[in-house]
Amino acid sequence: MAASVIGPGWQDALSQSPYRLRFELGGEMLSNIEQPVERFVQAFDRARAIIGEVFAKSQSEIGVIGFWPLEEDQLFAPPFKPGETGLDCLKRLGFPDFAPISTWRAHPKWVAEEDKNEDSLFDWHAYDLTGRSTVRDILIWGAVACEMPIQPWAPVVAYMFDPDASIEAFVYDDRGMDVTALTAEALLPLYRRYDAWLLDYDRPRMAEAFGPQVLSD
Repeated sequence: MAASVIGPGWQDALSQSPYRLRFELGGEMLSNIEQPVERFVQAFDRARAIIGEVFAKSQSEIGVIGFWPLEEDQLFAPPFKPGETGLDCLKRLGFPDFAPISTWRAHPKWVAEEDKNEDSLFDWHAYDLTGRSTVRDILIWGAVACEMPIQPWAPVVAYMFDPDASIEAFVYDDRGMDVTALTAEALLPLYRRYDAWLLDYDRPRMAEAFGPQVLSD
């Protein structure tokens, strides 16, 4: 998919792919409440290492950000101005105030059909992040800190996408992240190198998807 046409259907093909690696970031041993700094550092460092490798050779990189109006009962929210969104918080982290390549409103893919309504719609902005690894780090920070007592704070949904290689990285929060591609070969280096960080619960599914390719090497 060309970066110029990224929009609501940009994940359609990837969402059907069996080639998804699921990584554990914060782990089970570090508490979100009692050890937030240690947990955050581990989660951030793991996500940054994995995503750095995913996009090391990319000629094109898109950041897709989902955000919503902040509410008074937002988890771990510091003071904010009326009408602010997660994108405003992200900009306070240093995310550049540059124009998105496209914008749209849509429900996130995890919202069930029966739960879809106006309140569950997100605003989505897609940005060209090619050559902007420091901006990518800001997105990772925002996603990991979203449900943690860590400041600065930015409640956003953050995807990073290589439209040429059709690889997507999604940090969903301090617990974990997914990396999805259309082919097994695109993810085999990650599968091998970061085996210790793979989510144990999801290993049977990953072994079924990637096993034949691993065994044939």
